[in-house]
Amino acid sequence: MEPFTLPTELAAGPVVLRRIREDDAAAVSEAVTVSLEHLWPWMPWATAEAAALDAQRERCREAEELWDKGTDFIYHVWLPDGPLVGCVGAHRRIGPGGLEIGYWVHVEHAGNRYTTEAARALTPQVLRLPDVDRVEIRCDELNHRSAAIPKRLGYRLDRIEDRDPQAPAESPRQIIWVTP
Repeated sequence: MEPFTLPTELAAGPVVLRRIREDDAAAVSEAVTVSLEHLWPWMPWATAEAAALDAQRERCREAEELWDKGTDFIYHVWLPDGPLVGCVGAHRRIGPGGLEIGYWVHVEHAGNRYTTEAARALTPQVLRLPDVDRVEIRCDELNHRSAAIPKRLGYRLDRIEDRDPQAPAESPRQIIWVTP
C-alpha cells in the first residue's frame, strides 16, 4: 500500500481548496493587493512588494517545490465558479509530529467562514500523514477573528507564548490551539 499523500483538491463546504500552482499568481497578486489594508496589521509578509505579480509567481513556484519536498502543503481557496477567496496551508515549522495550519482571507470575503471551512477540510487530511500526530493553529492573542476559527473547529487552547511581534497590530503574546 502506498503512503498517504494529500489530495491536490479538496471540497470544503462552499469553497474548494486547490494545490497552489504558478498559474494562480495573478489571482493571488490581485487578492493580496486589494486586501493589503486588511492583512497588513497581522501578516508581516503583507506588503506591496509581496503583492506584486512577480513576487507571487516566485512564491507559488517555491510553494510547489516545498509541496514536492513534503514540508509545506499550501492550497488556494476558491469559490467553485468564482474568484480566489484566500489561502490555507499546513507547514512543518513546529517540530516533529506537528503541522501548523495558517491562513489568510481576501478582504471582500472576510466573515463568510470560508477560512473556517478550509481549515476544517484540511485538518483531518494532514492528520492522516504518517508522521503527523497533531495540528496547531497559532495567532496573536488580539486577533480575535483568527482565533475564532480553531474555536469553531474544536481545537483546544494549549498555551500562550511570549514572542517578538512581527506585524503592526501584533501583541507580544501568541495563542496556540491544538487538535484534540
